[in-house]
Amino acid sequence: MKKILILLILLITITAGLATSVQAQDQIIGVTHFGILEVDIRPEFDTSDVLVIYHIVLPAGVEMPTQVTIRLPARVAQPNAVAWVDPADSGLYTLAYTTRSEGDWNYVTFSTTGDEVWFEYYDPALIRNGEDRTYAFDWQGDFQVDEFNFFLLPPSGAANILLTPDMGSAKIDSSGTSYYFKELGSLQPGNTFTITTQYSRSTDAISAQDITVQPAAPLDDSTLGRTSITEFLPWLAGILLLVLAGFIGWWIWASRHTSRQVYAGGHRHNRPQHPEGDFIYCHQCGERAGPADAFCHSCGIKLRR
Repeated sequence: MKKILILLILLITITAGLATSVQAQDQIIGVTHFGILEVDIRPEFDTSDVLVIYHIVLPAGVEMPTQVTIRLPARVAQPNAVAWVDPADSGLYTLAYTTRSEGDWNYVTFSTTGDEVWFEYYDPALIRNGEDRTYAFDWQGDFQVDEFNFFLLPPSGAANILLTPDMGSAKIDSSGTSYYFKELGSLQPGNTFTITTQYSRSTDAISAQDITVQPAAPLDDSTLGRTSITEFLPWLAGILLLVLAGFIGWWIWASRHTSRQVYAGGHRHNRPQHPEGDFIYCHQCGERAGPADAFCHSCGIKLRR
């Protein structure tokens, strides 16, 4: 009797587990197959939580636009970013999404017209115990994945880093930043696992500000988006000539105008003063002259009497 009871309990447990798995699969709308999925884990990167990034490439032949639903733990209210990646410029373009909560999960649904998707969220599940940190990433097996890659960027100052399962030795990029990368191969729906990250750190400061951005290749005049100064030389020379010509024209005009004013002014200030009634006016230019003047002080013509 006891054995039969145990078997019944096991059967009920297995059935409940299968029902839960089927129910979760039913909640996934649209695409259930990823060509490539890279999970990027960044603890204490730009907040005190863990930044989780899904870089998704859909398999060839998917009809666009297509709908994708990703479920998150209920502790994550909503994603931080949902975007498609334009292959022409690698730019990220925001996608609209909807969310719904059911039990222990939040479901995020969006539609994309591109086969490359960027999805990120902040997970508050980082456990702190003094200087020790622990974070567990759970893959729920909702999708078939042809190529699953795992990437971890430990925070600056992290020591005693331990990954379970083992992800190999840390790699160093050109800026001296340490990271872990592992190709985990293909996954079938329902294939679940957990990757645990442990490390110690003596500070709570975020580490994004400590990362030096390096170019992917040496920068020179042929680098896309850069323009050589030589391309602007003809334009600069033309602008300089126009400015110089304008200055010379202004200087000639100003010189003539100043000379004329000084000359005329000199005559006005050196002219003898006469009673107002004794003045006569030049018949040529209209300039006023004194009764003793024989010639106009302005234009030089002989005055008519």
